[in-house]
Order: sequence, then structure tokens, then C-alpha cells
Amino acid sequence: MTINVGVAQSISLNQEKISADTEKLLNLIEESIKIPKAINFSLNSAFTLRNKLFSENKKLHKKLLSDYKKSPNNEDVHIALATYYKSIKDTIQAKKFYKKSYGILSERHPIKDSITHFLKLSVVKGELGLNFYPEINILKKIGLLAPPETYNKYGGFLFIIYLENGNYELVKQKAKLLLETQSVTKPEIIFSALIYALIYEKKKKFGKQEFLLLDSYANRYKNNKNIQSLAKLARLYPFYFKWGKDNLNMPIEKITLSKQDISTLKSLKEHIFKMFRKHQISNFYHHYYLGHVNFFSKDIDTSIYYFEKAVSIAFKTSQKSEDLVTLFETLVTLYTLKKEYSGLRKTLDYKSDIFKNDKKVIAQNFYLKALTFLKEKNYKEANIWVNKALNTNPKNANILSLKAHLEFIKKEYQIVEPHMISAINNTSTEHNLFNRYFQLTIYTMLLQQVENAFNWFLEALHAAKDENELKKIKEIGKAYFK
Repeated sequence: MTINVGVAQSISLNQEKISADTEKLLNLIEESIKIPKAINFSLNSAFTLRNKLFSENKKLHKKLLSDYKKSPNNEDVHIALATYYKSIKDTIQAKKFYKKSYGILSERHPIKDSITHFLKLSVVKGELGLNFYPEINILKKIGLLAPPETYNKYGGFLFIIYLENGNYELVKQKAKLLLETQSVTKPEIIFSALIYALIYEKKKKFGKQEFLLLDSYANRYKNNKNIQSLAKLARLYPFYFKWGKDNLNMPIEKITLSKQDISTLKSLKEHIFKMFRKHQISNFYHHYYLGHVNFFSKDIDTSIYYFEKAVSIAFKTSQKSEDLVTLFETLVTLYTLKKEYSGLRKTLDYKSDIFKNDKKVIAQNFYLKALTFLKEKNYKEANIWVNKALNTNPKNANILSLKAHLEFIKKEYQIVEPHMISAINNTSTEHNLFNRYFQLTIYTMLLQQVENAFNWFLEALHAAKDENELKKIKEIGKAYFK
């Protein structure tokens, strides 16, 4: 059906069909309100590309305080203390010492090519929320001409700068040169940089040719166990791109594994066990990698087991909070794929206990809990949890949108549109805008608001960003407008 905007007044709704399809239409909305899925995988966890400037070892606290008394104007001591306080989540003390170190560094006139100075300054400014791009630009220029010994100490930092700025070819050239001359003391950091440059550049095309290149360097460093492991573990990336990113909405039974895939995953599993037995990776990363291997092998139950163990280990060993966040996202995804919503809620409860001081995390957990009850058609419980989410984060577009839907189910029609308008005003992505307009089209159709329904239909038609969205809204127009 083709609708002419100029004759909007002549449009009417097929009320009989809408009434008959009420449940179907509401289900269309609920299907569009999805539990977010994300599988996060990174080699950078176990073999860090980022050299640490300062330790987070809590046992050093007394020594650092002693050093501070002896050298109150030493920026290294200030940054080390700030790093320590950050690790124990004392943000006030951390900020205090970052500010002091920034004061010292900003007053100093460095030697023109002092990488150390600009690295410290960029780290401190970043922690204080200040613009550190001038320092980053200086480091980019210095790094280009830096001798191999500089990369022994700061290679990780410099390569991260290049990678984050999209200079993949530069990283490849520099890494190859350093690896071929065998002039660095930590070649695994350089090798790691080469892997990331290839992955970021090739993305889904990362495969056979890249493995041949990586294997050629692994053969040069046969006695370096870290490089051998990196070369092996990099083979997980094609699986990650294939269904860790692109096919998360596909039913697990429809994912196919070739004989080569099965052989590669089996070999990787054996290698991970071997690395752990030889103490080449920690207990945390042992479970982290096995969780991914089992997920890519379509064994979700075993994958959940390993990821839950990894979360438990991470919490007990004060693992980085970013690792915990991504692990929880992965567990939420796995439980969603299995439609085991009770297990998902237990995961969210555990996450809330760990991040109890983070309002955004708590609000997101409440929202996800509400979604699990929505999927189970338990609207009463869903409403309880969406209200908690809204009280914690009142301007979150997804929460507002879900609240509007639950109010419609309760027949509180007068507050549905205000919630949806607020959701639209707080929506940041164009894809979600389509979903908001689609939602409003359905609600106003069901309420027999012809003009409003048609206007929201046009908004959805205009906001559609791909063929699926366009088909979805056109089918509504064809079926219910006349």
C-alpha cells in the first residue's frame, strides 16, 4: 500500500482487524524490546599491551606513604599513591594525589623528547577528566622516531596510541621491524600490537593470511612461551567475529561448525589447559578463555560454568572492574540465549552486590530484571522492577520506553505518550528512534487515534535505517491503514 502524505485526512484504520490482532500487535512491541546481547573477547586481558607505569600492589601503601614524607614534590610518588587509592576505590584520595602530580608536571619544562614526562602527563590528565590530546599528539610524533630501547619500556603505551588513532599500517610496520631485528626485551608486547593491528584492520577478514604472518614470527621466537600462546589464542578471533558479534540473535542450533572449526577449538581447549598447568596464565584467564572456547563450540551450559567461575575468581582477586563488567554482560547474553531468566536474575543480583555504589549499573540491572519478567509475561513483577530502575535513572530512554509499555498493559493510557516522548527526547541512536516510533504507532492504532497513528507511522517510516525496519513498518501500514 502506498500512502500519500498530502491526503492524510482520508486515511482510516481497519478497526476490526486491529481489535482481532491486539495481542499480536502488543507481542510485536515486546519482541522489539530486547535484552541486550554482548560477547566480549580480548587477548589484551592476559598479555597486556599496556605497560603499567605504577603498581597497584596494596602492600606498597606504607612504603609509598613513607616515600611521600621524604619526597613530597616527587610526581612518581603522587601518581603511585593515586593509583593505589584508585585500586581500593577511594576516589577522593586518588583525585587529591592526581591533582598534586598534575601541578608538579605542568610546571616542569621537559626535555623536548621526554616520552616519560608526556606519558605521565597524559595519564594524570586522563584520570582528572582533562583534555590530554595535546600530549597524545606529541607522543605520536616522538614515538615515530624512537629507538628500539624506547619500545622496551613504553612500546605498549605507544602502540595503543597508534591503534586508537587508526594507524594500523604504522603499527604493523614498526612491529615487524622490531620483531625482525629481535631488538626488544619484551617481544610479546610487540607481537600483541601486531595482532591487534591486523584484527582492527581486517576485522571479519582476519584469517588464513594473517595466521601465516603471525606463525612466521612465532617460529622466530620458539622459546618465548607468551608469543606461542598469543599465536594460538589469536585463532579464537574468527569465531568471535562469526557468532560472538554478528549472529547473537541466531538460535544456537542454527550455528554450524565445520570439521576444521571443531578441530581448532579442541586444540585451543587443550592448549589453554596446558598453559594453566604450566602456570603461563592465571586461574582467572584459564576460566575466561575456556568460557569462550565452549561458547564457540555451542556448549552454552559449560560456557556459563566457566564464566561464573571467572566472575567469582575476579571478585576474590580484585580483578579490574572492566573485566567484571564485560563478564557479566557475557553471562547475561548466555542466559538470554538459553531463555533461563531465573539464572539471569541471579547473575544480576550478584552484579548488584559487587557494584552497589554505581547507580547506572544498578539502574541497568533493575531494567534487565524487568525485561526478564516481561519475557515471562509477568507484568506485575516487570512493573515493580521498571519503577525501581526509573527511580534510580529517570532519564534513561530504554527504561522510559519499557515503563510506557507496562502502563499501556495496565490500561493507564493517559501517561503512555508522555513517557514515550520523554524516551524519544533521551534516545541517542537512530535505530532506537525507529523502535520508539513503531511502538507509538501501535499504541495509537489500538487506541483508535487515527491521526496520531498515521503521524507516528510516518515518523517510523522516515526513521527506518535498514530493509528489515522498512519492511516491518510497511507491513503495519498495509495491514491496518486504509
